[in-house]
Amino acid sequence: MSDSEPEDKADTSLKIYKATRELGRLSILYQIVLRRISRPTENDAMVDELVGRNEVIDKLESILLPSIKDRITSFLLALDLQNLGKQLDANLDSIPELTSEINQILAKTTHAVESVSAPFEGSEYSDGRNLGRCKEYRCRLLCAKVKDIMSEHLARLFARSGHFLEYWELSRKDPGDSWGRQEMVKRAETASRIADTTFRLIDQTIEWSKKSDLAILQEHWSEAEEKVNGALEDLTQLAADPSIGSGQAAMDDEMTPRNRISRLARLSIPIVKLTRIFLNKITKTTPKKPLFTLDPEINSKSLELLSEGPTNIARHLEYIAKFLAEQNQRNARPNIARDHNSSELLQIPKLFQSTLLLLSFYLIPLPTTAVDHHSVSRQHFKSWFHYLVSPYLEATDRMLDALFDSQGFDLQNLSLLTNHV
Repeated sequence: MSDSEPEDKADTSLKIYKATRELGRLSILYQIVLRRISRPTENDAMVDELVGRNEVIDKLESILLPSIKDRITSFLLALDLQNLGKQLDANLDSIPELTSEINQILAKTTHAVESVSAPFEGSEYSDGRNLGRCKEYRCRLLCAKVKDIMSEHLARLFARSGHFLEYWELSRKDPGDSWGRQEMVKRAETASRIADTTFRLIDQTIEWSKKSDLAILQEHWSEAEEKVNGALEDLTQLAADPSIGSGQAAMDDEMTPRNRISRLARLSIPIVKLTRIFLNKITKTTPKKPLFTLDPEINSKSLELLSEGPTNIARHLEYIAKFLAEQNQRNARPNIARDHNSSELLQIPKLFQSTLLLLSFYLIPLPTTAVDHHSVSRQHFKSWFHYLVSPYLEATDRMLDALFDSQGFDLQNLSLLTNHV
């Protein structure tokens, strides 16, 4: 052994120590990023803040977010994860520079997100209209997406990369240590998997940021529709009780718990089906044949309500299906009024009506051609919403009456109490 070998090993160990320490610092730093948004001083210096914010969003989409992928890719190549660090010795000197570049681009990205997410100042922005991509609702979602990328994924990637380096160092010192090598393989696989997920989320965030307000809403409505479909499937299974006749409307004290659950499921199915029809109507549009567009002057609050209304209705219906399924599994008589979440179900009619009101106000029907066989329904979709109200409210009343009144619960008093909360 030459005199220089111990020095080389010591030098390598020092480089590994510094790299793992820096990766640990970055992991901690970006776990807590974007928790609070403060208004950067640069915003005050913008001649036209709306124009300035749009430029920042453009920079996020075209430069900053793609640069994160580029820097992380270079860093992972330096670690040589695919070959378990066979070339890592030769790359150790580049790691400090790469981690510094990663930190710089993440800091710039964080600052940019803060710039577009901070509250506007000035009376010209007070009504939240004509803000386009800079609406508070959109920027809040953008901030949440970038925060998730950094705190949930990149922070873990830094930590696992540091662990990989530590086990690589152990294997280098003791090549016969099979346990250390196995742990190194695990950390390499985990880091690669996290990186793949991170890259996918970055691409999705860039794509999402370029979408229209309507397209973003329709994403949320599609998620709500999936929940409604799941609730319908569960309720259909629960309703399959041949001992309960289809014409039997009232509850019978002699009913078994499962008979009651089956009856309640049958009464819940119509409202679930109507909700699915409604969501399908407002969601299933294509760029080639759109039914409508959204008023570009819609404000942030209305956007948020249009997102939350269908989402909350779907959540309540999903809750009913899960509640009945749990009671059925226990063979217990359903008493939903005892559940502290049950009062929220009474908000379903109000949520539906307020959503329809907003849709009628902000949706703009698009012109159709004479050869379009669906032109009538497209031109009169607002009327379709109007005609849906009566059967929807009737089905909701029947469902809620069955869920609450049949158990000797005062639905009217609960409704009054809920309206004043």
